[in-house]
Amino acid sequence: MVSNQATQAWVEYDYNRKRHSEIDDTPLARFLAGPAVTRPCPDTATLRLAFTRTERRTLRRSDCTAVIEGRRFEVPNQYRHLPILEVRFAAWDLGQVHLVDPHTGTVLCRLFPQDKTGNASGQRRSLRPLAPQPVAPPPPPQAPARGIGPLLERMIDRQAATGLSPAYLPQGRRRRCVNNKMLALYGLKWNPFAPNVPAEALHVTTRLESFCWRVQQLAGEGGFALVTGAPGCGKSASLRILSASLATQRDVMVGVISRPQANIADFYREMGELFGVELRPHNRYGGAKVLRQRWQAHIQSTLCRPVLLVDEAQEVQPVVLAELRLLASAELDSQILLTIVLAGDGRLAERLRADEFLPLASRMRVRMVIERATPQELQDCLRHALQQAGSPTLMTQEVIATICDHAQGNPRALMIMAGELLAAAAQREARQIDEALFFETCGVPTTIETKSVIRRRR
Repeated sequence: MVSNQATQAWVEYDYNRKRHSEIDDTPLARFLAGPAVTRPCPDTATLRLAFTRTERRTLRRSDCTAVIEGRRFEVPNQYRHLPILEVRFAAWDLGQVHLVDPHTGTVLCRLFPQDKTGNASGQRRSLRPLAPQPVAPPPPPQAPARGIGPLLERMIDRQAATGLSPAYLPQGRRRRCVNNKMLALYGLKWNPFAPNVPAEALHVTTRLESFCWRVQQLAGEGGFALVTGAPGCGKSASLRILSASLATQRDVMVGVISRPQANIADFYREMGELFGVELRPHNRYGGAKVLRQRWQAHIQSTLCRPVLLVDEAQEVQPVVLAELRLLASAELDSQILLTIVLAGDGRLAERLRADEFLPLASRMRVRMVIERATPQELQDCLRHALQQAGSPTLMTQEVIATICDHAQGNPRALMIMAGELLAAAAQREARQIDEALFFETCGVPTTIETKSVIRRRR
């Protein structure tokens, strides 16, 4: 960070102000002598205020504060007579909250978060007369010594005093800007081929909808459900859709195991964190007793069993699976306390056929095997993703049919291939992803090119 500031200050106040041998003038003078093609830009404070939204808040008379996004902000006491406040803020940056005039839109003052420590000091401030004067913000703290040369430090201070934004971007912001540029180029709300698309934008088949409905009914009775399929066929996406559907049900508590490969001690730690109880991993009897009491209290108050989702269940240790089976039942297996959904690949189905796991396999009340998708099912999934992202014509119908045939029934392979095509189209700024772009990006070299490569290697 300091090296970037030093480089920019040196370019602005040393390089641009010295005569250049190629142009026989200073770069700054050459720029100013040329035709003016720039437009005046507002200052950073005006731009920051432009990207805010205006909302109304009710003034709390008890402590003269207003609640914004769950946080209390202190209102200067000269505005304590206003019952309704009009504030401007950005949801992603609550460090800049302003009180504005509802009639003219003029900024009256800046609001700061409530200082509970200062308010608890016992010293009460005097009330100021009612006036539209804003409260002056506290002076900014002085920066510590940076340990650099005095000339370069003066250049950095002069550059900072201009208020101009830096001519560089950190790596994270640069990547985000590139992604936003790609989305804006095609009018996309999000990348339809990324793994983190919203759950409501995922494609729901008739079979998956039926599975979610059966699990919702199972949440009232308790038991085990099983989802199996090959890697990349959509097991994790199915759990996301199931979790979203269960979240719409009243009084249903859903927990997700984040470390399926954990040992028995870490398993109890995570269960305690998921269900809000304090467990001691070395005391399994006490932990099981507290968990069962917690689940029984939830069942008595809501008539619903808590739901536990376990993805990559083929990685769960045998002792953890046995412990989970025994925890989920009580009263000699006559009372089911938990609804458990296991999702894994073929290794999980193979393990359940072993004699060691027959007691668990016999308790599977709901099953769904995700098989290899047909090309038509992949086309429906891809068209749904494009429709939800806001650009149904991003790909031609020929490209959709081609990449669905090349995906070999695997949705993950389909999305990876489509993501590569989208990145290639954004790099070329193509209007649409067509077959020509597909063959340039994913095409196989011809026989003549392959023979020439082999001949050169020889």
